Amino acid sequence: MYSDRFGCYLRAKAKQPAESDWIWEGHADGFIAECSSASGEVVNISAIWMPGNPMSPAIAAREAVAQLTFTAPAVGFGPAPEINPWGITVVGYPYWLWADGGSTQTITDSVSAGGLTVALRVRLDRVAWNTGDGTAEFSCGIGTRWTRSVEPGAASPTCGHVFTEASQPGHYTVTATTPWVVEWSAGGATGTIPIELSSTSEVEVGELQTVRRR
Repeated sequence: MYSDRFGCYLRAKAKQPAESDWIWEGHADGFIAECSSASGEVVNISAIWMPGNPMSPAIAAREAVAQLTFTAPAVGFGPAPEINPWGITVVGYPYWLWADGGSTQTITDSVSAGGLTVALRVRLDRVAWNTGDGTAEFSCGIGTRWTRSVEPGAASPTCGHVFTEASQPGHYTVTATTPWVVEWSAGGATGTIPIELSSTSEVEVGELQTVRRR
């Protein structure tokens, strides 16, 4: 919260001082805050005792989520164009899409934030794909990884795409977006927070031409 008195944003210190510390000014309740700029940089001012709870459960939940580590999965795309004789992705061929690495598993955790214990359950909602070629966005699960053991020309059993037009000159940008739903409870309150991560990969798509010789 912004304080006109101190001319800064007051946030609860991540690690509260010991109860015996003089900064509590003899108080047995409240919390110790520090001044920060809009960008989050701590300014040169002493810590400040503040009455009441440092933040609402909803704000504490967002602070707790910020302590978690999320990594956007990379775009999994196969077969890779490097393994065919032309070195490009080919029009009309069924390509496999999958979320490659990153965060995909459900996370359950309890995190301390703003003087509250926040219970979190973070689950992946879906993986949304934009193939960059004008096809409407579509959603799958995390997909199935393509391997060299796959029969040539076989479509993915879970998530794939067939390009119908060449990208030349240039490329298509394939985007994998992973929307998450965070369910939280703290201080007798509950709620949800949406989180969205994305990653991209550039794909050059070409069309093979048949040459007839007489």
